[in-house]
Amino acid sequence: VRHVSSRHPQTTMLCRCHLFCLWCVTSHKLVVVPDAHGDRQALEASLQLAGVPSRDNLTHNLTVVSLGDSVDRGPDSLGCYDLLESVQALCLLGNHDWINLLGVDPKHLFAPFVGDLQQFTDWEGRQREFSRDGRLGRWIRQNFEIAALLPRPWHRRELPPVTAAATLLVHAGISHRTAAGYRDFAALSAEGRIALQRSLEGDDSGLNEGLFHEVLQMRELAYGKERQVCPDLLGTLKHFGAARLVVGHTPQPSGRASVRCDGRLILLDVGMSRWLRNMQAPDKSPRPAALHLEYDGPDGFESLTFARISYPDGSFSALSTQSKDFEL
Repeated sequence: VRHVSSRHPQTTMLCRCHLFCLWCVTSHKLVVVPDAHGDRQALEASLQLAGVPSRDNLTHNLTVVSLGDSVDRGPDSLGCYDLLESVQALCLLGNHDWINLLGVDPKHLFAPFVGDLQQFTDWEGRQREFSRDGRLGRWIRQNFEIAALLPRPWHRRELPPVTAAATLLVHAGISHRTAAGYRDFAALSAEGRIALQRSLEGDDSGLNEGLFHEVLQMRELAYGKERQVCPDLLGTLKHFGAARLVVGHTPQPSGRASVRCDGRLILLDVGMSRWLRNMQAPDKSPRPAALHLEYDGPDGFESLTFARISYPDGSFSALSTQSKDFEL
C-alpha cells in the first residue's frame, strides 16, 4: 500500500474506501421472535419492536429467526407462516409444528390445541395441508431447521466470551450429553435436515428419533436449578462454540423474557399469543417481545455491539456488550 500510495494516491484512496466498505457490511442485525401460536398480530408486533421492515425493504445484513410454534391455540396459523415467509425468516421447528407434520386428528392428544380448523375447512383438509403433499407441509419440510448457530461458531473450540455474537438457537433446549454426541454443530444440524428431507420423501422415522424429542420438548433448562442447569449448558456452548443459547417453548409467567446462567441462557417465550392462556376467551391484546442483536467483526470473531429484548410498552432489557455478564 505504501508503494501504491507514493505513485498512485487516488488508487490508494479507492482501496481504503473499499476496505472501509467491506468492514461496514460485516455489521449485521439478528432478530429473534418467540412462539406466535396462531396470532399473526402478535408476530407482526414482535417484528415491529425490532424494526424489521416489510418484504420490499429487507436488507442483506438482517437475519430474522423464529423459534417455532407458529401453529395451534390461535386461529391464524397460516397468517403466521405467511408472515415469516415474507420476511425471509430462518424458521426453527417447534414441537407443535413437528406434531402437526406427523398428523393430528380429532382423537389426537394435541387436538384440543387446534384453533385454526376454519382455515382448512375440516380435519381432513388440515391433515392434508400439513402432509408432505400439502403446500404448507412441503414448505416446512423443505425450509425449517431444528437448530441454528448464528452468525457462525466461535473461531476456537472453547467457551466464547459472553460478548461474542455466536448464538445457538433451538425451540426448547439441548443437553450437553446430546450435544457431545455430535462432532460439531454442523453434524447436529445435518441430522435434522436429513430427517425432514426424508419425511418429504415418505419416511417419517427420522422425525421420531430422540434428537427431535429433546430439542423440541425439553423443559429442564427453564425449570431446573441453576447450579445444575448452568454447568451442563456451558458444556454444550463450549462444544458448539456458542456464547449463549436462546430458546422458546416454555412461557414465562411474567410476560417478560428470563435470562439465566449469567446471560448464557435466554428464555424468550413470553406467551405473546392472545389465545395462549385461554383459547375460548383470548386476551384483548398480544404480549409481544423480540430479541435484537447487532454485531460486527471478522468471521468467527464477531462481537456484539447492541443487545436488547424489547417490549410493547417501550421498556426493554438491555444486555451488556461490555462486561463479562449481561445486566438486566
